[in-house]
Amino acid sequence: MKQWKTYKAMHKEMRKKGIKGNGLKMDVTKWKNSNVHIVHQILPNQYFEDIGLINMHKYEVGLLSNYY
Repeated sequence: MKQWKTYKAMHKEMRKKGIKGNGLKMDVTKWKNSNVHIVHQILPNQYFEDIGLINMHKYEVGLLSNYY
């Protein structure tokens, strides 16, 4: 999101992907806006898997016994 810098760049990306938007102006550099439904459509989880990032939901992590 931060690479888009402005909401206009985000809307341009939406048009490239064929996503209909409502034309909201939002600050794309703030983390609080990363939970917006439109952002999840533009940047789905598959995108992050394709670029090689790890999905933390696929790993089960437990407590280490040495730290009790």
